[in-house]
Amino acid sequence: MNEKIYKGKVSAERRQYPRIPLKLWVHFTARIQGELAHSCSSESLSEDLGTTGLAMRSDQELAGGQTLTLTLFLPPKGKRTDVSKTLIYPEEECLPVTIRARVAWCRALADQEYILGIQFLDLTPPDCGHLKSFLVDYRLDDPASPLYT
Repeated sequence: MNEKIYKGKVSAERRQYPRIPLKLWVHFTARIQGELAHSCSSESLSEDLGTTGLAMRSDQELAGGQTLTLTLFLPPKGKRTDVSKTLIYPEEECLPVTIRARVAWCRALADQEYILGIQFLDLTPPDCGHLKSFLVDYRLDDPASPLYT
């Protein structure tokens, strides 16, 4: 039997599928509605990751239900280690995975910073395969998760 890479406590809270604390580069673009519709783009770091979503910090306040396109930068296979070590590598070394997603919730932190709960909506088959492979390495490959159905 393979030993799990992640050995810490998984805080499932009210989630059906667990997430692990994990720092990854995330780029996102959101279409902002209002008097003048426009797009905002930003870079961030994830706080946690699971098969159905992630949490990330942002300097943008986004409304619940807001759709966005995000790109996760997954470290190369040979550099995937215990999550207590950094997984933040130069983007050119990483595998970009693009995901259509929606903001599930947004909470204000200090100094114009927010934490966003993000729900994955749609991935292309190749990107879905890359994300599944990454999640398998951290034993987050729940066959009941929508990512696997």
